Amino acid sequence: MKKRLLYGIASFSLILLLGACGGNKKDTKGFDPNFSGYYIGQLPCADCVGIKTKASFFGDNKVAITSQYIDTDSTSTTEWGTWELDGKLLKALMPNQETYYYQQLSDSVIQMTDSLGESSDQLAEFYKLKKQVPLNAQNFLGSYAMDFGNEPGAYQQYLLVEPIDGLTDAVQVSFSSEGAGKGCEFTGKGRIINDQIEVSLNDQHDKMKSTMVIRFVDKEKTLFVFTSNFDDRYDLMYFCGGGGSLAGNYVKK
Repeated sequence: MKKRLLYGIASFSLILLLGACGGNKKDTKGFDPNFSGYYIGQLPCADCVGIKTKASFFGDNKVAITSQYIDTDSTSTTEWGTWELDGKLLKALMPNQETYYYQQLSDSVIQMTDSLGESSDQLAEFYKLKKQVPLNAQNFLGSYAMDFGNEPGAYQQYLLVEPIDGLTDAVQVSFSSEGAGKGCEFTGKGRIINDQIEVSLNDQHDKMKSTMVIRFVDKEKTLFVFTSNFDDRYDLMYFCGGGGSLAGNYVKK
């Protein structure tokens, strides 16, 4: 709901500016046949610092858009849709009948616009997404640990990310623990999309509909574990005893 509201506000503001100041419809190039790939940017937000936005456009006309609301609840949610070309515009058809429009500014930059391909000089810079090389399995592999101190016998909680033969977009993730307390235990397969690992918890428990998200919070050293939706966070306690949770920061060993 929050995301739909934001884009609704952004689109409405854009229309007002276009009406007041005149639309700025640039003579943009049509989308290159090889435009597909991974794009990132930071969109404006009505009630937060901004929305870190990551979008992967695939050759089979699928699109995955991940939104992370900065300085709010630390969640990052991925929505899947389809894309199609409409003249010089690309339309991303998303859930709940939302449609996002993009124009290609260069080989490495796309920009969100309105349905006519128009943008405002005041807002245009804030709606650009730049092409990047996405992380793959190799970037995530390794052993990570939560920092509970180094006292002898103290509780320790670990995350191990291992490869799956022949796959660069999927990994196996395992959580374990040692020391005082009942600890945590979990093993599952995660898909890498938009620089984060996503693990369906429904594969672990048929009553769970949530997604575990694992992503870096720094330069490939610390992994943050949480659910894609804040209200699902308690699902990560199911795999732990004594009130523990899989959620938290894990530093590479």
